[in-house]
Amino acid sequence: MALRERVHRVRHSLRVNKKRAQRRAATHLPFLLVAFCIPLLPLLAPSASRPSHPQPPPPDTAARIDSPIPIPTTSISARHPLPHPHVLASQRLTNHSFHSVRALLPQRDRPPLHALFICQTACCIHSLSSALRAVTQQTFVPTFLTVIHACGNQSHSSLLHAIRNALADQQNHSTSYTLRPEVVTHFCPTATYATCTLAYLAHSAQRDTGFALLFDEGVILEPTALEKAYLSLIHRSNQTSAIRLLSYDPSSLQQSYKANDPLKVRTILPSNHSSSVQPILPVPLFYSVPAYQRAVTTSYHITTPSFSHWAPLISVLSQSRLLPRALYTRIHKHSTLSFDIFQQSSVLLPPHLHSELAFYKWSARRDESEMYQFDPLGLSLEISSINLAPIPFWPIHNSNPNHIMFILPWMQMGGSENAMLDIANHALSLQWNVTFVFTMPFWIQDSFGEIALQHQWIDRALRLTSDVFDLVQLVPHQYASRLLRHLLESRRPNYVLISNSRWAYSHSSFINAVLPSAIVADYNHMIHMSWEGGGLPRFGANQSRHFDLHLTASKDVENSMRKWIAPNILNSDHNKVQTCYIGTDPDLLYSGAQRTATRSEMRALHGVSEYSTVVLYAGRFIIEKGIDIVADIANVSLSDDVLRSRLTFVFVGSGPELTRLQSLPKNDKEGHPLVIIQPPAAGLQQMRKYYAMSDVFLLPSINEGIALVLYEAIASGMLAMSTDVGGQRELVTDQTGVLLTNFRSYSKMKNHTLDKLRDVLRHPEKYANVIENGTRIVRERFTTEKFCECVMSNLQRVRRQKDKELLAIKENLDEEHAVEKRVEDVAETVLEGVVVERYHGMYNRDHVERSIEGLVTIGIKTFVCDASIPKQVEYMVRSIRVNYPRVRVILANDGPKSLSNEQFLKDDPFIEEHLLPADSGISYGRNYMVNLTNTRYFVLLDDDHVFDDTTNLTLLVNAMRKESYDIVGLRVRNLPGIDELERIGIIIPRYVANVTNLRNRELTLCVWNENEGPSIFGITHPIPVHVLHNAFIADVDVLREHGWRNELKVNEHMTFFLDAKDANLKVGYLPSVFVHHRAREYSDCYFDIRFREDKYADLLPYKEQFVWDLECQRKFPERVRQHIIEKELAD
Repeated sequence: MALRERVHRVRHSLRVNKKRAQRRAATHLPFLLVAFCIPLLPLLAPSASRPSHPQPPPPDTAARIDSPIPIPTTSISARHPLPHPHVLASQRLTNHSFHSVRALLPQRDRPPLHALFICQTACCIHSLSSALRAVTQQTFVPTFLTVIHACGNQSHSSLLHAIRNALADQQNHSTSYTLRPEVVTHFCPTATYATCTLAYLAHSAQRDTGFALLFDEGVILEPTALEKAYLSLIHRSNQTSAIRLLSYDPSSLQQSYKANDPLKVRTILPSNHSSSVQPILPVPLFYSVPAYQRAVTTSYHITTPSFSHWAPLISVLSQSRLLPRALYTRIHKHSTLSFDIFQQSSVLLPPHLHSELAFYKWSARRDESEMYQFDPLGLSLEISSINLAPIPFWPIHNSNPNHIMFILPWMQMGGSENAMLDIANHALSLQWNVTFVFTMPFWIQDSFGEIALQHQWIDRALRLTSDVFDLVQLVPHQYASRLLRHLLESRRPNYVLISNSRWAYSHSSFINAVLPSAIVADYNHMIHMSWEGGGLPRFGANQSRHFDLHLTASKDVENSMRKWIAPNILNSDHNKVQTCYIGTDPDLLYSGAQRTATRSEMRALHGVSEYSTVVLYAGRFIIEKGIDIVADIANVSLSDDVLRSRLTFVFVGSGPELTRLQSLPKNDKEGHPLVIIQPPAAGLQQMRKYYAMSDVFLLPSINEGIALVLYEAIASGMLAMSTDVGGQRELVTDQTGVLLTNFRSYSKMKNHTLDKLRDVLRHPEKYANVIENGTRIVRERFTTEKFCECVMSNLQRVRRQKDKELLAIKENLDEEHAVEKRVEDVAETVLEGVVVERYHGMYNRDHVERSIEGLVTIGIKTFVCDASIPKQVEYMVRSIRVNYPRVRVILANDGPKSLSNEQFLKDDPFIEEHLLPADSGISYGRNYMVNLTNTRYFVLLDDDHVFDDTTNLTLLVNAMRKESYDIVGLRVRNLPGIDELERIGIIIPRYVANVTNLRNRELTLCVWNENEGPSIFGITHPIPVHVLHNAFIADVDVLREHGWRNELKVNEHMTFFLDAKDANLKVGYLPSVFVHHRAREYSDCYFDIRFREDKYADLLPYKEQFVWDLECQRKFPERVRQHIIEKELAD
């Protein structure tokens, strides 16, 4: 080790122990210095090697000049190191944080992070400060920071001053136990920034380990963005070498800046129009340095001078993934570093790097496939599949003694989620730190046709804290438990509050093992007796020995939990279960003149008379909430003498029963509004206007806790009508509303509700006092403030009680070996919970309705050389559009004429023609179309095919997914006239077969005559085969890896399937899905290009004359019959 490093370690240690040294006698100090320095005397020879782990920096070397980066003219050479750069010294560890970092065990030391900042303008002093703050105020701060700039001698001192200010700002405002990075600056002419960057990356990869961040002056990051990228990358290291953060829309940045509202910042999502030109942006990029190093090593053999610089970056990007929701720390003028290489059509890029859209969809598909990538049955026998080891990371500095972590399944619109947000907001008002953790996937199909995770209220959580972690999104499923351990150990919350997360309940013993000093509590909203005898409160009661406190939303839930919890547990702590009513915030609701004005405004907006009685339903459109009863009552009111023309029903929400509401008449016979349907309201501030315009709130639920909307409706001055279920009777009484009897019979429930509604219309004066009393009672007794105070007082009471118990324990519960032993003891329990939750996640994913246009792309290879071919293509496209008007169709044309002037092409925004090099061939054209495909599946067709009503693409997709097929074929039905064409020498291959043998280029086929054997109409399970017709659906990733041989311009068909068989691809045939074959009489130009098989015969792996396995062919129908019995009848 160099003398300089040793000396600074000594200085560092002395700085940390300054107070202890001052207490010692002054005469002891010289002896200590001698004792430290004597061992360093033999080590005067300096070392040029750079440490791979964080070390104290060398002294300030302001006398050094800033050195330029050498610009290679041919290729990057690792043998020529960069000149020594200017080093800006900075103290790596603050005095406050050193003790905690020093106590960290070596095996937990996180790897170094090297950040490379590229200054795009001549000297980006102002934007540099903002970008550095975005990076240095991360929870995962870079160890080293390199700045590539073009500052002259005079402005260079200003640049260094800006860097120092950014680092000082980090020290003043950072909330982490973090290293302050060593900063290095490099000069580079602006015209050669890209080359400078790549040259530096190649050199740094030769001597660094760990991770690197490539960013520019437009970087905007949430404070935990790099931590999330790090966590995501280390758990996908086998498949992923980099994480790319989404860029931001410049206009939203300006809006955010003007409104001082950071959540107005929106990411730049790619255009959903496939033909849009969208060059991929390579920054910001968080990547593995060893992966880049491997790419550099393998790229040096490339002889093209310009491309050798790009190859490593392209290699790393091609294995990168998208971090969809990285936010920001500062708002400033946006800029984006772009590399010309990604805009050059001459560079051969991987298909998913062709555009931002392609990359987005590829990354989304990879994420979905990795969410649950292991077999649950096999996993139940393989405890080693779950990694519970600690994650290398610096601990987060927590100067505040109070930190609360919320563990929820998701952040959807709901009463429980709203309650957790209220508690978090109250905790922040008390100067507590807050962390949100989500454990369950809520899948939707996004606007690109891919599956995405949805958190409708994620912005509400992010307004409170940036410490928001979605375990499902960040890591594959088997690592979620390890990620939870990381969050517990790095944040060390002294309160953990669980709500509605079964995954968290199964990890309650694990939470205690990792952080035994924390208070673990849960919040229980409602009972589900049909779900394992009580639902989530029952899970909480079963795990009560691992909890310090159970909070409930009603006495109904509290009483049930007290029955379920073991008596010995309750006897030791009778106050373990406590009820805290949610309530609402009266100050946010309209009242008095404000309510009157809003009422008139909303009614005028929707055409509702001031004399009408408005009945409001708000919530999920599901049967459990009684939406069917409300819908039927709205329908009945058209013919009811009392209700007709006096009622208007307003529905606010969304859900599977939306179609039921949409089928209702919107107006009565006189034209008065009867049904108004509105989208979900994002919180009380949107919902309150509907409360103001309405008179009666109707919620005939089958099951509830105490619905939050009831508190809000009553406090708003409405008459609440709700079923007597769950804890509703604790709020809705004769003094506050109308409590509906819970009839099991649907007709009785509907008639009972109708009778109550008629009574309200006949005798409004009878309910005036009820409305007044209800409003007063809720506004006084059931408020958000009282709810939060109840929760906090119970948490703090249990905290004091547990602190006394911990004082009585002499052993150190946080010692490393003690923690590992406890984690090992609960591993089996964690495993069981992981397996169960995997099924829930897969169920949710598989029940997402996916649009077919988001799943498939149709590819048609054509050769346009005469007037008949455009007409044939038009017939094909128009037949597709009958049932699939928005599915993308790609036409690959290597003929001498274009289709660009055809009207059907101009009128259709979802079809595109790509002109290929002349006579590039069928194989090249098909591979080209596959590489352009952004969907999961690719449907191959010929230009003389025609769809009909039996061409069911959804059935094909389901068949692919059901049994993990790689390729599934359609049945090709020849239209009249083909026999005549064959008589004149045009052979139309139309068979499905298995390959019996291929030896010495002699191919033996077992052909299935589809006219023999059992009926195949309506089958949904593909029949395993080897060879299909020229019409099939295939997995895009599979086709990219096992495509057609480009050298075969024709005669490609059999070779493709022989290659598929050699690659062990799973090929199936679904003859219940038809496509028609409408052949045409070929012109001379087409005949010459199509029928030239003899020119490519030597390139084929088989002879053109096949051998027919007749014995196997006779048995094929019986095989099909058995397939139907085993697969179809079993369903």
